[in-house]
Amino acid sequence: MNPKVGSEPVNPSDTWGFHKKLAIKFHDSSFDPTNQSGEIGQKAFYMRTAYRNEPDFSAQSITPTQGLLEDHKRPQLMMHQELRVSDNYARMVNAVTEKVFDYTRDPLASEMRNQELTPIREAMGRVFGDLVPDGLSSPTVSGTFLFEKGKSKGFKYKNLSGGEKAAFDLLLDFYMKTPVFNDTVFCIDEPKLHMHSKLQAKLLEELYGRLPPNCQMWISTHSIGMMRQAMEIWKRNHDEVIFLDFEGHDFDRAVHLQPVKVDRQFWKRVFTVALDDLAELVGPSEVVFCEGRPENKGRRATSTFDADIYRRIFGTTHPDTEFIPLGGTTDIEKNVVLLDNVFTQMFTTMKTWKLIDRDDRSDENIKEMREHGTRILNRRDLENYLWDDEVLTALCKTTNNANKTQEVLALKAQLLSEAKSKGYSADDVKYISRSSGRLAAISARITASS
Repeated sequence: MNPKVGSEPVNPSDTWGFHKKLAIKFHDSSFDPTNQSGEIGQKAFYMRTAYRNEPDFSAQSITPTQGLLEDHKRPQLMMHQELRVSDNYARMVNAVTEKVFDYTRDPLASEMRNQELTPIREAMGRVFGDLVPDGLSSPTVSGTFLFEKGKSKGFKYKNLSGGEKAAFDLLLDFYMKTPVFNDTVFCIDEPKLHMHSKLQAKLLEELYGRLPPNCQMWISTHSIGMMRQAMEIWKRNHDEVIFLDFEGHDFDRAVHLQPVKVDRQFWKRVFTVALDDLAELVGPSEVVFCEGRPENKGRRATSTFDADIYRRIFGTTHPDTEFIPLGGTTDIEKNVVLLDNVFTQMFTTMKTWKLIDRDDRSDENIKEMREHGTRILNRRDLENYLWDDEVLTALCKTTNNANKTQEVLALKAQLLSEAKSKGYSADDVKYISRSSGRLAAISARITASS
């Protein structure tokens, strides 16, 4: 029976009619991923999973292999077993054999073997250190990959651990396939099996480094090692790495996914998923103690104002930094020594900083405090930056109230003048922003016609 979706006939090999249900659009409108029959071509996507790799294989003969784009061993569904270790072994044996029988080249088989193995040998060495491919055993006896592990040589593929097999499988597959799949989206499901976090990070770095310029790599993972390394790559290349958060979406309905904002809150969610109850034990790399009532004791909405603002400003540029309010300047100076000792004992690589407002301090006092490791704002307080004329001008413009700019700036100057007549400093923006009625007056002029 010829299965159908609606009234259209379906390819008999595609019993669920997936190719009729998916519509894929690429950002580059000039790129056409379809083949002559109008279906998505085999080169557009390359799907992988590290779960169902072959536990062992033994080739007894040399057999011809199909072209990569005609490879029928690629699983049709992610639940099917991967057969690509043995397939790639056969491809490598064929490559070596062809060179051995090509008399225009050096006829020494060992040299040919090393030519094929050197790139994957170097990659495995960077990931595992003492575990590298050592050669190919004869397919007429018991064809498989041989490894050197520590002082052991001739170590067979089947004797590797699950994590070693998974990593070798993925690295070998990239090495063999990227020369042809060079304009492709590589999709890899959970490439972290049975490896500790440092090896996961090294594996991702190798895969990323091997990716051809016109390709993309999509990875689904909640692995801490993978995520941490992805963040390191993101820090180096902001435009080349994005993160998608699948939490909270109903995929039985149409979902429009956008890259998430990479900040401290995002990493907290990642750690919660990956570590559950242990998430709170994962510390940031830097902690900044700032002014504001401690969060567990704060009663007013503004008690954590400074910390909240710093998190918003620096959340994307410093996602591994946490801002903790400790009270006023005296509280910070009194408590930071104890807390600094506690934090650095728990997390030996963590750095801590003290950050306070300038207020009415003299230049001599500020110089002395900075010499003792305290960071001090160059302006009186944080509000001086938030209510700067340049910021207010930009706010009026973005809310379509550019014509209100001069009125707003004049009102700010008037309020500061009134504050000065009452004994406050001429730059005490915090007073006019928090005093009853004044904040509302400025806000009203900005938003009146938005």
